[in-house]
Amino acid sequence: MSGFKIQHSMQKKRGVALFIALVISAIVLTVGIGILTTVFKEIRFSAFGKESAEAFYAADTGLECALYWDFHEAEEDRPFFATSSDSSLPTSAFAWCIDDAVDGPDGEKLADMNWNVVKDSNSATTTFMLRYPPNVANQDAPCIDVTVIKYMDVAVQKTKIESVGRNSCNTNDPRRVERAVRVAY
Repeated sequence: MSGFKIQHSMQKKRGVALFIALVISAIVLTVGIGILTTVFKEIRFSAFGKESAEAFYAADTGLECALYWDFHEAEEDRPFFATSSDSSLPTSAFAWCIDDAVDGPDGEKLADMNWNVVKDSNSATTTFMLRYPPNVANQDAPCIDVTVIKYMDVAVQKTKIESVGRNSCNTNDPRRVERAVRVAY
């Protein structure tokens, strides 16, 4: 009879060992899935940081281009951007931005440029869009919208420049990020 008790006791231990092995496997699997989920979230977060930086640098590029041409007259004694007293841009003026020419609204337009000038009694707003690399029809390429507002404030001409950069011109891109910079003087 004592042999029967020993066999029965060993069979119980085998079942417990299997149960412990399954519990440990489940714990290891749960920890592994948790680590994998964290890694995927970190990868997405770092990709968003890259897209955000690209949008910011695009906005900064548009701002620098507008500032450069605002401080350099296109023709003698004539500003490059429209003002309340002069709402048309110089026809012979062209700006070099992003390694390509940016023609005025009356000149030949490049694929990366769209001009618009709106004037009221004491201000003028010039808007244009830049794409880089220039002349690329790829909708996933970064693009920049720049707005230059010249207005009179107590007989002093003021300027506001706002540049909005996007990492992609594709409006259906789920990873599209927009950043803007503004300067006033």
